Amino acid sequence: MRELEGELDEERKAKVNAVNAKKKLDADLRDLEEQLDAANRVKEDGIRQLKKYQQQLKDIQRDLDDARASRDEIAEQAKENEKKLKALEADYLQMQEDLAAAARARKSLERERDELQEEVTRLSSSTYV
Repeated sequence: MRELEGELDEERKAKVNAVNAKKKLDADLRDLEEQLDAANRVKEDGIRQLKKYQQQLKDIQRDLDDARASRDEIAEQAKENEKKLKALEADYLQMQEDLAAAARARKSLERERDELQEEVTRLSSSTYV
């Protein structure tokens, strides 16, 4: 009988230990589930942040592309303006040359006119004499 009582005590202790182990495992499971929930929340927040940063990156890339396109357009306009400036400078130099030639021609014509007037005056004077 003592043997049976000893076995019964051991079984009771084993049952108590099993119940205590089950409670501890249940508590550990709840802790792990809470940790998993927290990790999932952190992960979801991280995903939201990642999506936000990806959108910002897309916006920045679009702005960069726009800026590059504007820069290229401005560079092209600058080249065109430089060509126009060179053409205008060439026209200006040609006009200056033409103006100088016209001035020389005018002076030459004025000298011829003066010479002709002198001759007309001389001829007029000699006719009346």
